[in-house]
Amino acid sequence: MNLLETVTQAERIVGTAPGELFNDLSKGAQAECWAELREQHDRRNEFLAYGDDLRERPKRHLRAVAPCTRASSNAGVARGRHEDPLRAVPLPVAFEILTGESVPRSGMVRCPLPDHEDRTPSCRVAEDVFYCHGCLRGGSAIDLAAHLYGLEPRGAGFFEIRRRLALDLLGLEEAAA
Repeated sequence: MNLLETVTQAERIVGTAPGELFNDLSKGAQAECWAELREQHDRRNEFLAYGDDLRERPKRHLRAVAPCTRASSNAGVARGRHEDPLRAVPLPVAFEILTGESVPRSGMVRCPLPDHEDRTPSCRVAEDVFYCHGCLRGGSAIDLAAHLYGLEPRGAGFFEIRRRLALDLLGLEEAAA
């Protein structure tokens, strides 16, 4: 049992509000809890790991696999989530390539989403995420491309988005999963 589970169970037993005991922990213990939470989140989302095509899995026995063991390109070169060439492209660069609008140092640009006409900059582009304060949408490069290409960012659309991004950003047809 990890520290986060221990704190959560203690809160249930004592009857305190969620997070109340967590706030009483030391900074080091809180950091450990956050690290465990991030690790749990990564483990739960391994089925969405880059290149992990759900259509190729058996229908009845879905199981999570480590990102570096299953993720691969069409060329057969094994690649984990951290070695993904699309993640190496900073979002401001991808934003400029996909929309044609340059990103200034402030990161504030006009929203490029098709159904939001923006006259003044309301979209903030950071190193790995964007967020529009006008239409309240944002996300990663995958989410941006999903809006621009008109595709669903989950399921089969995810792989089409990755294929198009690999072509547009990297010029690599074999990098598409």
